[in-house]
Amino acid sequence: FLITGTNFDPASVRVQFVSTAAGTACPAASPCTASLTAREATRLAGSIVLPAGTYTVNVLNAAGNPATAGTVTVAEPGGGGSTITLRPSSLAFQFRTG
Repeated sequence: FLITGTNFDPASVRVQFVSTAAGTACPAASPCTASLTAREATRLAGSIVLPAGTYTVNVLNAAGNPATAGTVTVAEPGGGGSTITLRPSSLAFQFRTG
């Protein structure tokens, strides 16, 4: 995935996925944290393996409250295939500072 925005702290930023359905993987009390392959002040890239479902995507710097980047749905395609589709594959937002 790719998330663009502003004011990311490359030293501390993390991306978490929280399931919107009760009783599923990645509940609010224990969100799933993505593995980031790129950490820049305006761009984050990474990957995560999630079961089918709908997730809120939160980006957190060490200081401050999380920013909600959006909601994504992971769905298995029809026909019994094993490919997982993430929509949208790119999210954009801005952290507020000050």
